[in-house]
Amino acid sequence: IPSLVQWVLPVVMALGVAVTNLVIVFSSYYLIEFSSGIVGSALSLACFSAAMIVVAASLVVFVSPVSAGGGLPEMKAYLNGTKIQGLFGPKDYVVRLIATIAMVA
Repeated sequence: IPSLVQWVLPVVMALGVAVTNLVIVFSSYYLIEFSSGIVGSALSLACFSAAMIVVAASLVVFVSPVSAGGGLPEMKAYLNGTKIQGLFGPKDYVVRLIATIAMVA
């Protein structure tokens, strides 16, 4: 592996993680602001939270079941040489991102 790749690849990965975190934080903030602006009572807030949970659960169950769970056991299995079909695909990444945002909001 060339020396340049050894330095550039970790930086690109770190930037990807940072951008993902930034998207999650800002999206969660705006969803929380949206829900507190619309929601007046505790019942309305509970219904909004339940709707976000249904969105997240539906995405995981119907779109990408491999995205269920925290991901740490899957990552450890991958690093040990086990191939899991579709674990690190773009669809799974987007589902995890949207489900995380919905669960936090």
